[in-house]
Amino acid sequence: MSKLDPDHLAALVRELHGYSLDANGAARAAELVAGITAALAALAPEPQFHEEPASFATTLAALAPEEA
Repeated sequence: MSKLDPDHLAALVRELHGYSLDANGAARAAELVAGITAALAALAPEPQFHEEPASFATTLAALAPEEA
């Protein structure tokens, strides 16, 4: 799994959402994003979900909890 720079993530959050993350929050968020990225890549190795909208929908449906 690739490592996401927490400082870069904090800068993006600040720029896009106007919210400041402290160092611990940025580190936790970077780990979370890296985990989500790995899970999506494992479910949809080809085509990549960002290249085909229909694949993204299929991948999200596979991640959704089953209805009881």
